[in-house]
Amino acid sequence: MNALYKIGLKEMGTHVKASFTPYDITITADTMENAVMLMRESMIGEGIKRRDFSGATLKDESDGAPCYLYIDMEREFRIRNTSVVRKNITVPEWIDFSLREMGVGSSELFQRAAIEYINRHELAAARKITSVEELEEMVPSEILEQYIMKRLRGGKQ
Repeated sequence: MNALYKIGLKEMGTHVKASFTPYDITITADTMENAVMLMRESMIGEGIKRRDFSGATLKDESDGAPCYLYIDMEREFRIRNTSVVRKNITVPEWIDFSLREMGVGSSELFQRAAIEYINRHELAAARKITSVEELEEMVPSEILEQYIMKRLRGGKQ
């Protein structure tokens, strides 16, 4: 769930104190930016530990000037979750043979490809890609050429 979390920020001489009372977290840092960054990471860790994806109330009594952090706690949990899921994939025999010859595991290769695909998709969605030129900045041209040739052949290799 996407949520706004209210934290308190208070300057204390050369340091900044950040607090979040619902999780009983207090952070001291040298700058405001560091205090907010450390508080965000601490809140994510605590929220995941508690499995609290509901978002905290914005009426909490955190000490100091109010500051609001936007955190998608469910997404942060998914990113940090190290549980594995077994998936069976079907690949042509020649691909399996070639990968084994190279000493590359298909599971490892699939994970890397999936992460790269997800990152590019999220980046494209965030940037709202509107032209081929913008896409070429993110994707190497040889990959684009292979994709275009495949599409021109009607999906055949």
